[in-house]
Amino acid sequence: MKEIARKVGIQWKERKYAFTFKELDEQIAAQTEALQAAESAAQQKRSKKKGKKNHNNNTNSDSVQTVQTTTFVPEDILALVPVVKNSIFGTTLAEEIWEGAKTLKPEEADTFTLLQEAASVYESVYGVIHPETAFFYEKLAQVYLDSGFATQAVTLFRKAAVILERTTGADSHETLLVLTRLAQAELANGSYGNMLKLYRRVVNRWSLASDEFHPSVINALGSISIVLQKLDLIGPCSAVLNKLIDLSSKAYGEDSQITAYFRFQVAQILYASKNFKNSEAEFDKALSTFKNNLGSKDRLTFTASLYSNNIKQYFLQTKRDETDKISKEAKKFVAAQQKIQQAAQAAAPAKSKKNNIIIQDPTFSDKSVDDIMKFIEGGSTPSKSSKKKGGKKKGKK
Repeated sequence: MKEIARKVGIQWKERKYAFTFKELDEQIAAQTEALQAAESAAQQKRSKKKGKKNHNNNTNSDSVQTVQTTTFVPEDILALVPVVKNSIFGTTLAEEIWEGAKTLKPEEADTFTLLQEAASVYESVYGVIHPETAFFYEKLAQVYLDSGFATQAVTLFRKAAVILERTTGADSHETLLVLTRLAQAELANGSYGNMLKLYRRVVNRWSLASDEFHPSVINALGSISIVLQKLDLIGPCSAVLNKLIDLSSKAYGEDSQITAYFRFQVAQILYASKNFKNSEAEFDKALSTFKNNLGSKDRLTFTASLYSNNIKQYFLQTKRDETDKISKEAKKFVAAQQKIQQAAQAAAPAKSKKNNIIIQDPTFSDKSVDDIMKFIEGGSTPSKSSKKKGGKKKGKK
């Protein structure tokens, strides 16, 4: 609105405008409720009046009110200020130097010498504080960045950002675009802290200028999440991605492709942190949207399906391993119990039912308790010891 007003010369009425469908619906609902309340109050007032004359006078004095169903109405334009439009003078010399430098390769020594000469011409013609000078700094910085000179690119992007903040405004599209490119240059230069601060400034200014559902806000938060993931900051990265899912679902819909892509990123982070249960749920949601919007043969659909199937196979294999482990432990326990029972039966004296004579096992009859316990625990059979047989047989009663 500010750009339109400045170029056309419109003076807008100062009020809150509904720029989204949600705000417009809320505006219509509020105006409808207010109109109904006003009509009800007027009806009650008219019913108290007595006499036809008073009634007619009151009816004619009521003002007609309507519900505004659009963002703008003609009454929002208070005045039109004349705007003098003239062409901005330019320098052909700087353009010629720029075109000549573009034909050279970045590794040649004369390339950046010509570019610096073009920058000096821009400063001489337009002045240091001028949007055209800032735009040239921006182009020059992009050349440095593409050539691998990130430090020089950061310096030029900063100059351009400062000039555009002073000439076009801190919340103008040009300024925010330069700040975004400056953040990318800081990332290429390895200054992650400066990059995050710049992105935060961009997000705050876009949110103030429009709202938090602006595409530039979502793009900036997406870039922040990628950097946080590279730095292995899983917690902050997950928080940013969850915020992105919330904004994207409200702006584009729950089943939109961009929302599914953010879910896919969250699922990958959960997968890397071995949170397989929640990761499977996010992969399944993203997979369903990818199939509907992109088809079953798309790369994202195939990758999400592969992750989801791997997690399911992992859960099945883990369940089988646990079952096999429990079965093996049960078999070992049963075998140990059987061995203990066999050893106990072999060590105990047996009685003959026929003659009621106690028959002792010669293997354990003359062994100590320690020898018998060693045999039970898996040792060898105790060796026989030479000992004279003693005792008398008992006769029948």
